[in-house]
Amino acid sequence: NGYNDGTFKPNTYSTRAEAVAIISRLFDRDEIHTNCTEYPNNNPFSDVNEKHWSYNYLLEAYYEHSCDE
Repeated sequence: NGYNDGTFKPNTYSTRAEAVAIISRLFDRDEIHTNCTEYPNNNPFSDVNEKHWSYNYLLEAYYEHSCDE
């Protein structure tokens, strides 16, 4: 997909957010599954705002769960 401006930057380092998004997409875990009761209603990341584009990917990867989709 690249970046919002349409560029692709193969020679730059990936951020944690980008790496988690790539891995989540690889395993078809694009979004938080809202039927999971294992997600507490708090932000476990002091360095990530809940409005950041990767927030849902990070939560999906962070919490252990097994939910029916």
